[in-house]
Amino acid sequence: MADIVIRGGDAEAAARAMRAALREIFEADALQSTAREATPGRRSLEVVALILTIPPAAIAAVDLIARTRLRERLGRLTAAAETQAKATGARLLIDPGDGKPIPLEHARQEIIFEALAALEKRKKG
Repeated sequence: MADIVIRGGDAEAAARAMRAALREIFEADALQSTAREATPGRRSLEVVALILTIPPAAIAAVDLIARTRLRERLGRLTAAAETQAKATGARLLIDPGDGKPIPLEHARQEIIFEALAALEKRKKG
């Protein structure tokens, strides 16, 4: 699975728009979860990020012939992320597989491909 992390700004609006974009681009619904952490001086956990997960089936269905179409879809995804970042002030991040999320709108397609390949390998292994 590939996770898109949304922080700050109007994260809810950015998440709604990105779920719609993912549905249109990958023809699959993204799973949404939240990341919470304790704030010093408070007893409750606060939501610090919304996480959209691209289902593995949406990625696994792609074969070598469809890579061109996937490149086009990833281009549309990064464009949607850039639009939402500007419109909502939210930060949209993707973890390329090394545990160090980077801005989705700046992620090169090769990095996204590598992250997806690594996830697929872990899933099979």
